[in-house]
Amino acid sequence: VGPIVPVSAAMRRRSVTLNNDPRMQEMKNFVGSHAHDDRLLAAADLRKGLRDKLPKDWRDEVEVLRQAEAFEDNCPMPIGSTDNIDARLQWREGMDRNMRRLIQDTQFAYAKDLPEAAQHELRCGHVDKMHEWYEKHGMKQARKEREAPAHIRYNEQDKPLPGSTRTHLSLPSSSQARCMSQTSGPSSGSNNSSRCSSPVGKEGATAAVRPGSGKGRNKSSGPLSSAGRHTLQSVGEKRGNLLHLPPREHAPSSPGRSGSPASGEDGLPKTGRWFA
Repeated sequence: VGPIVPVSAAMRRRSVTLNNDPRMQEMKNFVGSHAHDDRLLAAADLRKGLRDKLPKDWRDEVEVLRQAEAFEDNCPMPIGSTDNIDARLQWREGMDRNMRRLIQDTQFAYAKDLPEAAQHELRCGHVDKMHEWYEKHGMKQARKEREAPAHIRYNEQDKPLPGSTRTHLSLPSSSQARCMSQTSGPSSGSNNSSRCSSPVGKEGATAAVRPGSGKGRNKSSGPLSSAGRHTLQSVGEKRGNLLHLPPREHAPSSPGRSGSPASGEDGLPKTGRWFA
């Protein structure tokens, strides 16, 4: 026998918390869930109950007609709706019995004559092999018993599916909302207009910048359309700021921050602040 390789910390952690392993939880859910079988039994009992209510001579005539149609069409007689239920239930009972035995085998690895490293390695390897066998032989039934997510997910970037209540219109992105909040309030003197300018309204008008001849200042970007002016006024009124939009013509440049009787300490008009 070769030397025993020390088990890794990840394998030891997985072996100790094996009941919380996703594969183990999926197999335990399959053993304890029989929702699909219950639906089949309920449907079979309903169809059987409807047939039992008919008179016996009617049922005999229906059986003769079924055999005659199968002979005329040269095809085997169709199987009844409840004939394959017993075979399916027997297969499920055998599958559950084997799954319980395999799950119980994970506890046998805690033998006293085995080293600790071998115990954790045997438990994890046994679960992996058991899950492979489970996917190969029971996946047809396991897909129907698999637990569904408790919520619905969708990608906001994907196109809405047919019949969806989502529209093609999208809300402003986080960067656009941040730029609007920066331009609607007092500016710190940095040139935010060059980075945050974006089309406003149907005609693509841009927000006006503060006039000035100082270094780092941009001139007005031009006249605004009526739709753009209305949009900017609505934004300013909601934020409680006094908004003065430039006229249709370019506003005259001020001499500078100092020496202008019509400008304040920050170079802005005393009557209000420009929308920058």
